[in-house]
Amino acid sequence: MLNGQRPLTETHNPWLGKLRTKNTADLFDAVLCYTQSEQQGYLMEMHESDKIYLVQHPMSLSPAAVEALFPAKHCKKVIVALPSSCLEYGNSDTVEEQINRLEAAWGPALEILKQKSGGLDIWWKLHPGFVDDPTMMGLTDRLQARIPGFVSKTGKMGAEEMMVSAALVVGDVSSVLIWASRLEGCPVVSLDIFGVEGGDEMGVFPAISVVKSFAELRNMRLEQHIDIERPSSSNALPTPLQCLKVLVEKHTSKA
Repeated sequence: MLNGQRPLTETHNPWLGKLRTKNTADLFDAVLCYTQSEQQGYLMEMHESDKIYLVQHPMSLSPAAVEALFPAKHCKKVIVALPSSCLEYGNSDTVEEQINRLEAAWGPALEILKQKSGGLDIWWKLHPGFVDDPTMMGLTDRLQARIPGFVSKTGKMGAEEMMVSAALVVGDVSSVLIWASRLEGCPVVSLDIFGVEGGDEMGVFPAISVVKSFAELRNMRLEQHIDIERPSSSNALPTPLQCLKVLVEKHTSKA
């Protein structure tokens, strides 16, 4: 949530601290963050620490509300796979070559996780920006033909509803993994096996396990990743609405 003084563009990567442009000193009046790692990322660019506010995450405020909004209607536990798109689209690969490259990564990874979980079904949902993408659609067809119990939920369920039914959530680099990491008792795995820059971005979040090879995935003990300390918000921090109310009052008083 940002109060901008002019049209906004992404200027940096808050997880890696990499600046995309440096002329951003007056871009934001305020930035609201849920974690200290996010706060530190913004401090690398903005420097004005008084503009960066830590607030409580809504999921930490009311787990019961999360359950009410996204009830776990499905008794059977599943593996939830939420890919974004880990491809360098600037190269000259054909769609078929792109599908082959992604299948070579996703196929063995999902087979390993299926075996380690005792044969759980896999629910797969594409990122909203890629539901009509020929490469990702082709990848979905390949995996469905390859892996027993593979079910595409694209266009049928929301990611949040899928995750509250999950025994395990797996993805690549995506904000949905941060959301999933706040669910108790659910390991969250980020696959950094696609050979793209920034594939390890999720590593700054303690409850997300970044895996860099099939061997590492085979050796992973999923039960050890259930009890990882989950991100939580201190009760001393304001809620997002409380913080916004103060900011609006401050802005009004200056007007």
